[in-house]
Amino acid sequence: MNSKKGQLTVFVIIGIIILISIFSFIFLKSWLNQKEIEVEEKKAQEINTASSAVKDFVEQCIFSTAKEAILENSWQGGYFLLPEHATQDLFSNLPYHYYLGQDLSLNDDFFATELGAYVDNSINFCLQDFKYLSSQGYNVTFENSSSEVVLTPKGVIVKTAFPLLLSLGEHTKTFDVFQIDIPAEQFYEDLLIIREIAESMEEEEICLTCFSDLAYDNDLFVDILPYYNNTYVFDIVDNN
Repeated sequence: MNSKKGQLTVFVIIGIIILISIFSFIFLKSWLNQKEIEVEEKKAQEINTASSAVKDFVEQCIFSTAKEAILENSWQGGYFLLPEHATQDLFSNLPYHYYLGQDLSLNDDFFATELGAYVDNSINFCLQDFKYLSSQGYNVTFENSSSEVVLTPKGVIVKTAFPLLLSLGEHTKTFDVFQIDIPAEQFYEDLLIIREIAESMEEEEICLTCFSDLAYDNDLFVDILPYYNNTYVFDIVDNN
């Protein structure tokens, strides 16, 4: 009888141990699953926060690069890369806008295209290949940008196609197009005035009185520098 009671006691203890083990396993698995869910939820929150920061960062880079484009292209008569008809031996060469009786000044579409070329070729100086995100564990892959620029009387609109994938673990965010607006009403008015100055040329002669009032009324400074062979460089500055 004592032997049977001892065996029964052992079986009961073993059964209790098995039950405890099962419940412990179930609890541990549930706890691990909950922790995994919490980790994934945290990553999802992190990538949502990061995606908002990425959007702002890219748009700010486009904005600042486009403002640079307006300034730098203007130093080159509106061009990102100089055309065939341009000076050859100046410290900073310039395009001809009026050449052998031809008006070669830029229209809005061409000027906008040159601005877009500057943005697409220079934006990575600002983006720096998203190194700041890589250092925080994010993976960023992107393609080359393609910017479409529109000049309006109120300013410059830049719409940049820039396929970008941001990932953190299994979580991803994709971006396709970014758009920014640069208020530049005065800049557009200056372009119109510059075209009027080019149109005032008469048979390769400089008509100062034809545009002096126009420049004065619009607070523009116009300096005319002799180049060679009846060729002149017009330096037009808007201090505003």
